[in-house]
Amino acid sequence: MHLKRLNASKHYSVPKKENKFITTANPGAHRKNECIPLNVIIRDILKLAETTKEVKSILHDEKIKIDGTIKKEKKYNVGLMDVISIEEIDKTYRVVTIEGRLRVVEIKKEDAKQKLGKIINKMMIKGKKCQITLHDGRNIILNKPDYSVGDSLMISIPDQKIKDHFKLDKGYTVIITSGKHTGNIGKITKVDIIKTPEDTKVTVKVEDKEVTTYKRNIFVIGKDKPEITIDKNKIIR
Repeated sequence: MHLKRLNASKHYSVPKKENKFITTANPGAHRKNECIPLNVIIRDILKLAETTKEVKSILHDEKIKIDGTIKKEKKYNVGLMDVISIEEIDKTYRVVTIEGRLRVVEIKKEDAKQKLGKIINKMMIKGKKCQITLHDGRNIILNKPDYSVGDSLMISIPDQKIKDHFKLDKGYTVIITSGKHTGNIGKITKVDIIKTPEDTKVTVKVEDKEVTTYKRNIFVIGKDKPEITIDKNKIIR
């Protein structure tokens, strides 16, 4: 299925009038409004191809890796924190939220060996083990349930070994991923746990002001500083 460019979500960050249609992403790890089809990234953002036919050829030759795994589907959905590796041109990129949109940012090659995952679900399973689900659809089974929903884990890719743990707690560095403050980075100053159907509220100090948003809009990206590269000068436009 294709979508008219004029109707495409603004988070795609691509010109609206270059072509009539644009590819839509297949269902996958990321929600429809939180991902970019691989075809759009290769052709329209990175400009490694001029046509979808050329994109198919690149993918067929196994030149593109997402989180360390070869991908061949042009409609594969690529979302927040995913790492794109292209060995042939020796380039690596990460998808981040900047200025209210998903952006592809060039990163150092060594940074491509790890990614952050936000814990969105946690449950006990057979054998008294704990299964946690990350925002990108990964399920990791642990012996000890030491992590909470809303925390973030730094994992190696593609083997997804846990390297570090960042709490949704006062003093931790976060990026706001949704709402009117999308893309802002700051430190948590307060977490209001609400024991009602309403989501927990988190207050974040962004530069010289404080903003309050819901827990679901917060992604913890480090303790004293961001543990991933979010350099606006490295945005691929």
